This record gives sequence, C-alpha cells and structure tokens, in this order.
Amino acid sequence: MGPKHRLGLTCPPKAFVGRFLIWLVTVGLLLGSTLRLQADYFSWRNRMEFEVENIRVLKGKDPSNSVKYDIFMYIGCTVSPFAAVLWHFNQAVKVCDADNLDSSCNIKMNKNYNYDFLGHKAKDWLLSSDFNTLLDRSDVVVKLDDDTIISKTILDNLVSEFAAADCKYAGNMRKTQAGFYWSNGPLFMVKTDYLRSKLKDNSGVLSYYNKAEDVQMGALLDITNSDLICNVDLDTFRHRYYEDKRLSIRYKPYITC
Repeated sequence: MGPKHRLGLTCPPKAFVGRFLIWLVTVGLLLGSTLRLQADYFSWRNRMEFEVENIRVLKGKDPSNSVKYDIFMYIGCTVSPFAAVLWHFNQAVKVCDADNLDSSCNIKMNKNYNYDFLGHKAKDWLLSSDFNTLLDRSDVVVKLDDDTIISKTILDNLVSEFAAADCKYAGNMRKTQAGFYWSNGPLFMVKTDYLRSKLKDNSGVLSYYNKAEDVQMGALLDITNSDLICNVDLDTFRHRYYEDKRLSIRYKPYITC
C-alpha cells in the first residue's frame, strides 16, 4: 500500500524521515562544536587582553648609551624577495622552518611548524644552543614580527632607553587573569640576564602553549610586578602598514603554507 494521505498531504517514507533526523542531529553537533570553539577563543582572548595602565612608556627619544642587542624573528616557509630592503630584516636572526630554502635564513630548525603551533617553534628556539649564543653576546634581545616596520634610529633609542630603565621586559603590554604580563608580537624586548635566569628556572612552562608564542614568553618571564615592565609607545613603529608623504609600505596578512 502506498503512503497514506491526510488532508491532501503525503507523509514522507520512514527512511526519509530517519535520514533527515540524522542530518539534523549532525548539523546541530557541528554547529554546537563551532560555537564552543568560538566561545573558547573569545574566552581565551578575554583572559589575555587586560589593558595595562600607569606604567612607564618608552618613547625612544633620548638615548643615554650604546647597548649591544640582537633582533630575532620567526619566519615560516615563505619570504618576500624584497624584504631585504628593510634594515631590521637584514640585521635580524631569522629563525626559519626546515623546508625554507631562502638564503637569508640564519637559523634552520629541524622541522616545519604549523602556524597554530608557533609555541612549539618558540620553545625549540629558546632552548637551543644558538639562542644561548645570542644571549651571551647581547645585553637585550628584541623580538620583531617580520612585518613590523621601524627605523634603526628609533629602535636603537628604544633599546638604549630600555637598558637604562628598571624594567626587565617591554612591549605592547597586556595582563592575564593568571597575573603575569605579556607583550603581543610586533615588538618586545627582554634583558638577557633576566631571560637567562628564567630559562634556567622556569622553562617547563614552555610546554603549555601552542599558537600563543607571545603569551608563552610572558609565562616564562612570570612578571607580576608592574615595576618590572615598560610599555613601548606604539607611535614608534608600525605593524604591516606605514605611510607618509613619500613612502607607503604594506604587508599582506600572514600566509600559511
């Protein structure tokens, strides 16, 4: 016997109803998972994004002495062939993935790192003998994103001002609910004696972070006293984009390989 009719409407076969219910449940589960991931992401960002107020701001205008410093930056699998026009790209120690064949790479890691696991790359670099060599020759280490734009004079002055200050860690500072301070990625500076002591005593925390390699540095340094941090005046550098009457520089967003 065919499908029953009531009020001119045909009831769908049971098999169709079953498939539809399975589809509906699957969509609901996927949607719920997506919403949970978004909620976790925003919850994580909220935990990391407390603004920091009433701390010293470095403006890089009054250098007091010459300071030995090194720049490092993390490079993935691609490099623009014209990045070398920027002075800090040439001067920086560029920490590259294993498959990056660019001749500008100073350090080649033993493997490749997905963008979502940059914390693993940071851990391997910070615990390497190459990074220890960098600490031995410098008073300050500066981490720059490869798409940060800053003049040499300004960075020289910022480092000099930082070296003369009481703070141990400087950048665009934030505070976590856990209580420690961290700087987001375009630019931060750490005094090497303080960083070396923390790598000796606190390196276990480097295992806890994946994508959040800049939060990872804050967790490693474990600074909860605001007297030991300084903010960097954001007007001293640009991230991804800079323009004046004669010059315009624009980086595209990060490319995953």
